[in-house]
Amino acid sequence: MTTCVAPRSSHAGDLKPAAAAAAAAAGPTRVISLLNMVAEQDVADDVDYQEILEDTAEECKQYVREATAHPPPPPPTAATARPSPSTAAVPRFGEVVAVTIPRKGAPGTGKVFVEFSDCDAATKALQALAGRTFDGRRVEVTYLAEAKMKAGDFS
Repeated sequence: MTTCVAPRSSHAGDLKPAAAAAAAAAGPTRVISLLNMVAEQDVADDVDYQEILEDTAEECKQYVREATAHPPPPPPTAATARPSPSTAAVPRFGEVVAVTIPRKGAPGTGKVFVEFSDCDAATKALQALAGRTFDGRRVEVTYLAEAKMKAGDFS
């Protein structure tokens, strides 16, 4: 497991106030949680669900950074999308490890969880995505503890 270091204070001004408070409370991790990005009806259909998973992975790829080595991602689960080899970042770069969208009333329904291979990419994504509008909804972004992601605890 990668140990994340808190972003330098110079980044604090870049975060929207709510995101800055949430980031400080949870501390940086490799996992971000996006609230208000999807509604339950958006992911009810399997085709729409898969499309949102893939679109989210593609959007988040832009926040990866050059790195020397990363551990292999954990094996996929039924509720987790892995970027296909054609959309995954070149190995010398960080990558989006997983995008998870709980659905059908499961804990965390309405949220999107993105796991990155490094903390810097997660922090860049948090800063860039906080406050953006998706389908008319203002997205709120926070960190999620990596242990919660690993355990599938999305409550």
